[in-house]
Amino acid sequence: MFLIVGELINSSRKHVGEAIKEKDDASIRRLARSQIEAGAHVVDLNAGQSMEQEPGDLLWLIEVVGDADDVQGILRKPYTMEIENGVVTAVKGGLEANKMRRWMETRDDEAIYHLCHFSSGINPKAQLSANFTEGERLLGCVDFGFGDQPQGLGGTVGSGLYHMDSIVASPTVYLDGKVMSEKNQLNHELGFVEG
Repeated sequence: MFLIVGELINSSRKHVGEAIKEKDDASIRRLARSQIEAGAHVVDLNAGQSMEQEPGDLLWLIEVVGDADDVQGILRKPYTMEIENGVVTAVKGGLEANKMRRWMETRDDEAIYHLCHFSSGINPKAQLSANFTEGERLLGCVDFGFGDQPQGLGGTVGSGLYHMDSIVASPTVYLDGKVMSEKNQLNHELGFVEG
């Protein structure tokens, strides 16, 4: 199996650099969609031409390109994914739910409906940002992974064409009927200690 990476959204390309500078989201979305429609599994983003502006430009690109595939990066309105026996059976709740449901249906990959991991963040210094790996470690958050599951994890989902993660940034999590975490704080009564 291989992964196709679309690399056309690069600020070193003149028209892309100008679109980023002018915040021309329509041009960037068109470029992202064209790569997705051509078969890209991932769209690489490069905003490094202006080192001073790179962090802000990159966050802007992430939001714009996230919209291009019809699946939002950061939700504006919550929706519900119903899961039975580890399989997504319904996605409900308005426009963003419809986009997610449509995205999952068009993957043509049964594995994308399967929950393959669940983790709780325990890093008090982690923050939500463009760095997804850091975000899934945010103290008290919950990360749900769906789809492709590497063999080394020992699960039963197996390989698939796609993998997606969803972070719930500040849930209330119960363990055996007791609050384990709430408002991004772990319950010290359960033995959690600050490091």
